[in-house]
Amino acid sequence: MNRKALRATVVAAVLVVTSAALPATANEKVGVEEMLPVLGAPQVPGDRIPGGIDLDAIGGVRPETVRRLGSDDVAEYWVGRLGSSSTCLILHIAGGSEVTAAACGSITDFYNKGLALQAGESRNNPTRSAHAYLLPADVDATALSPMLTKVSSASDSTGPNLLSRQPQDAAPLQPTDLKRDKGNIFTFRPLSNVTGR
Repeated sequence: MNRKALRATVVAAVLVVTSAALPATANEKVGVEEMLPVLGAPQVPGDRIPGGIDLDAIGGVRPETVRRLGSDDVAEYWVGRLGSSSTCLILHIAGGSEVTAAACGSITDFYNKGLALQAGESRNNPTRSAHAYLLPADVDATALSPMLTKVSSASDSTGPNLLSRQPQDAAPLQPTDLKRDKGNIFTFRPLSNVTGR
């Protein structure tokens, strides 16, 4: 089977988590399990990355830290830790020229910006392109529907904040202010606004 692993040039905001609580802003301490509840759950067999995907090729995510987030019509998604202070959103598009990509970053960046990742087989085949956003669990993402679709969750503990966009969707995404559980504002910034496209 011909596999094409892409080490994605991460085109987006960044996510990450550590096992200790870190300052997400000057006034708050936010732990990994608060930001991404799935990371607080023990790994189960369904969380593991399929054989043939080289985690070292996408930055060295530790296999024992990987948790499956879910899937959409195009890709499967996981989150995993890179070292002790970073977490990565991983996507895999199976079949054809298989594509695996990851976006990694710090908890402060994730708290403030979330994480976005876009990867695909080729610009000539947009139906095999994945475009996903992972937002902190305390962000109410309902205002982004129907422009973005909640990814089918592997478990209830994932939360509603893994969202995807089909490449053929024509309506452009706009920066959007979203409410957090404690009343603060989270500004969603789509990939085109992050990368300057």
